[in-house]
Amino acid sequence: MEFALLVTQVADAYLRIYDLVYLRTHPLAQFITPQADVQHKRKAWVLHDVLLSLIEELDPGFNAPADGREKRRYRLLSMRYGEGIASKTVADALAISLRHYYREHDASIEATATISWQRYGHKSQGDTAGTTLTVAPLVAFDEPANRQAMLRAEAAHFQDFSHATRLGEVLTGVMQLAQELTHTKGIRITLEPPPDTPPLPMDRTVVRQILLGLLSYLGEQLAEGEICVRVRTENQQQIVEVVATGLQVSHLAVHQDKQQDEEQIATLYELAGLQSAQLEILQEADEGIGFRLRLPRAPRRTVLLVDDNGDILELYQRYLQHGYYQAVPVDNGQEALSMASELHPQVIVLDLMLPEQDGWEILQRLTNHPDTQTIPVVICSILRARQLALALGASAFLEKPVDETEFLRVLDSLSAN
Repeated sequence: MEFALLVTQVADAYLRIYDLVYLRTHPLAQFITPQADVQHKRKAWVLHDVLLSLIEELDPGFNAPADGREKRRYRLLSMRYGEGIASKTVADALAISLRHYYREHDASIEATATISWQRYGHKSQGDTAGTTLTVAPLVAFDEPANRQAMLRAEAAHFQDFSHATRLGEVLTGVMQLAQELTHTKGIRITLEPPPDTPPLPMDRTVVRQILLGLLSYLGEQLAEGEICVRVRTENQQQIVEVVATGLQVSHLAVHQDKQQDEEQIATLYELAGLQSAQLEILQEADEGIGFRLRLPRAPRRTVLLVDDNGDILELYQRYLQHGYYQAVPVDNGQEALSMASELHPQVIVLDLMLPEQDGWEILQRLTNHPDTQTIPVVICSILRARQLALALGASAFLEKPVDETEFLRVLDSLSAN
């Protein structure tokens, strides 16, 4: 295979990343898993997972500039193919023109193709386009121990919950993508509107992959019928049920690739377990066969916000409204001290320019009192006093005006300890 052809095929595979029937016979499926004993259905799942993992490899990390090229290209592919967002919407989110979007898109696709080139084969000569590629086998792919290790490594990337996962928003995107899985069959997918629920302590990418995996599994097995996704709350825990009904639902238990399907479900079980979720088989005579996903309860983290500027307090509360945080705003130092002792919040965000008792005095009283000295304090001020704040016991310093990403990053790092 020539590198230029590989780039073209990678681009084509991303366009149909959620069409597993199409991916079964895609040239890249053979490129990635050339082993003769791997079934076509399995090859499709492998290619699907590899395409998503290639996007994650482009992530330059938290320290990379948010407006840098590497971060922009990662976000572009993540939104376009990981989340299924339309190209124009992605371009608007990145604040670039459509023309610029397509240039960055092509460059990003070539970057993923380069990783594929390096990972799944070796060049026989040179580095230029046109060089042929000898495919190397995927080593020990089917060994359960290796799969578990790979899953744990992947799951480790999704432990930083800077942005909360709203189940309703995730389901909306999942349903849009799921239509691609079943448009060639007589299968209807419906969603019962979920209730207004608190955010999840899971990364949205993991939630999406589990739900899409379940829908893909049921969609491949049904010849016709309906898949219903419904959400309910039980003891303050969110539960998602994905149920297949229809004339052909009995085919779930008797089809030729049963072992491979068991591996697919086992992978979803493991992925859910690594995120403290529980996946169960749901079998009801009247309703059909499907799965029940019990999502973990979201821990509430109390943040005491101390600032005499009402607009600033409202801004902080907007930053926190979609997270796992319960914001407690106060506008004076005396009330801050009282609430800190009473609530013992996970984090205190403290302004320095306060009336009567300024932030320096409040900080000293907080750090010296036995009831509050272990609470992390973030000084957030227009004054450039980072070194002094840290020397007097503050855990972090943010200079106003502070953006949402940095604000949440600092709070997440402190409240998680």
